[in-house]
Amino acid sequence: LALALEDGVVRGGALAINRTAVLDESRDFRVSGSAPLLDVDAWGRFLGEYFALQLPGKSADAEAVAIEPAAGRAAGGESGGDEEGETASFPPVRIEGLHVERLLAAVREFRDVMISLEQTAGGYRLSAATGWLEGNLVLPGGDDAYRVELERLNLSGLEGLDLSPGEEGPALEWPDVDVTILDLQSGERQLGELAFQLRSRDGSLVAG
Repeated sequence: LALALEDGVVRGGALAINRTAVLDESRDFRVSGSAPLLDVDAWGRFLGEYFALQLPGKSADAEAVAIEPAAGRAAGGESGGDEEGETASFPPVRIEGLHVERLLAAVREFRDVMISLEQTAGGYRLSAATGWLEGNLVLPGGDDAYRVELERLNLSGLEGLDLSPGEEGPALEWPDVDVTILDLQSGERQLGELAFQLRSRDGSLVAG
């Protein structure tokens, strides 16, 4: 871990997992390296509880997206800003080719995944690549639908996944998602392109 500090404020940084972190001139926080395990759900809960950070979308608002420790806001908004009361924000997070041996997301396990994350205007772009899938998840700001843009999807990779709904917990309410698949495969068969929309209605996910 390496941090670039300026007047006691983090202006940039680098976290290299199982590697040596090197700072550059960019004003962001870069994550790279190789991790044996990444639990996306656990990290999401941590960011939501400690930093009050939500992914951009229908449930996010301008205040929720700002990265500021929740404990500091609860204590009256004291967050270590300058004399004019401005809040010091954490630099944008950028993941560069992070290799994950076991990725846990949405109560599913994926193996040998290469992921990248960059902040876009008002949102994020998450890229993932594994042996049977390659593409992007675009999380725009505001009320725009999420976008799944897959360059390649081989349905044979889904065979080892348990896609049945869990017996515990409330039904998930998904945001609107527009899906595009440029190269759909099933084993050695080429199935062409596919585009559809996913909408969550009363606890059910509807494709159309």
